Amino acid sequence: MARLFSPFQLNPFDINPLREILASRIDFERLKTDSGIKLFIAATQVSTGKLKLFRNKQMSLDALMASACLPSIHRAVEIDGEAYWDGGFTANPPIFPLLHQCVARDVMVVLLHSCPLQRAPVSATDISSRLTEIGFGAALNTELQGIALAKREARRGLFAFGRLERRLRHLNIHMIDAQEFMSRLSTRSKLNTYAPFINALRDEGRNQAEKWIDENFHYLGVRSSYSLANFLH
Repeated sequence: MARLFSPFQLNPFDINPLREILASRIDFERLKTDSGIKLFIAATQVSTGKLKLFRNKQMSLDALMASACLPSIHRAVEIDGEAYWDGGFTANPPIFPLLHQCVARDVMVVLLHSCPLQRAPVSATDISSRLTEIGFGAALNTELQGIALAKREARRGLFAFGRLERRLRHLNIHMIDAQEFMSRLSTRSKLNTYAPFINALRDEGRNQAEKWIDENFHYLGVRSSYSLANFLH
């Protein structure tokens, strides 16, 4: 239906249960003034197609709604007169602010679409789903490639003179995914909202996190546990 009708036709009253859930669960004022963690929430500005990052002091319910606004399902979210869609179109997730605006040596990436296809999709639904996955993954791949190239250049000299060059030399990249689990799911699983399935995703995420900690925790602050070599080709 979303291929034939816009959100204004399918959802004329702009009903979105996520809004009520977030409003009841998150203290946005506290995030603005009393958070020890830097947040970078990505959205895509509809008018320009550019990335918009909402930081702690800009955090709001609308900012989170904008970051999860799929244009085929929901109306664009307006903030200060600008319309925004899902940030996955331009940064999924945004890594560069972790490089330029943070000081931690380690960056952890959690992949939700981690399983490469074993065969080309043949149905219209699977083709459309794969195109969406490629589009949403392109931004991350581009950022990781840029970091890989920058790290390689930073390591060529005997000395690192600039702050960014020193940061790149010591930056470690880590990644958590669930290839075996994700390979068993069909493209239609994205529409599965049944509690047992959601709980299974949660449990698998926790299992993979614990597995990563057992195998790679000792690399934190020392070296990357994920190789960026594939992004140098």
